[in-house]
Amino acid sequence: MEEQNGSVILKKFFKEPERFADLMNATLYDEMEFINHKELKRIETDASYDCLKKVYCQEIVMEDERCVYRMQFECGNIRHDLIHSVMVNDMLRYIEQYVQHGYEADKPDFQINKSEKLSFQLKPVINLVVCCCENENILALNPKVDYDILPKFLQPLYAMWKVNLTNLAHASGRKLKTDARDLVYCLKDAREYNDDVNNALNDFARPRYVKVVIRKFDENKNLITLGEETALLSRIVD
Repeated sequence: MEEQNGSVILKKFFKEPERFADLMNATLYDEMEFINHKELKRIETDASYDCLKKVYCQEIVMEDERCVYRMQFECGNIRHDLIHSVMVNDMLRYIEQYVQHGYEADKPDFQINKSEKLSFQLKPVINLVVCCCENENILALNPKVDYDILPKFLQPLYAMWKVNLTNLAHASGRKLKTDARDLVYCLKDAREYNDDVNNALNDFARPRYVKVVIRKFDENKNLITLGEETALLSRIVD
């Protein structure tokens, strides 16, 4: 398996709805099963509109009947424009909802009148930035947000907007119920041995094989080998 960027590995790992919901619930909802993985539907994230250009990142977006959930992955050094990136990509998920209900994204500010009553229920967009950093002090960011870049009709939505962030390299893993706990323990081991995070994730993502040997005693009590097989123990990332 070729070496991959840590953010790519995390995205591949958490694209499974059960793992996605597990990390969201453990991080944002204190282990309550607020998000049911069986109700999640994945949303494609390649949309971009003239009013707001997508800021590239590794992300997964899913939705259920209540909310849109967006997980963004950042490995290594946290980039200085993280707040901006999260805000812009959250915003696109709101714009997507308008487009799905017939609004035209090409028109300036969607030509939405403030007095216009929406014919649909706008789902809140819940973000979670998943970091993987050796340094425990991950957030040295300017929390000020430039609201001028937002379409005017969406600015009221951001009165209570915030960035939710977790660092897997320093998580305990005890709240996780899926094999995401194994990933956290792998990163914890890497920290103890001063291994690079990307190397640790690549090692974690490799297929793991085990050799199974089947033996039995014959009637003379000699141990004979009936056969052997190499089996795939686990493949963490497809």
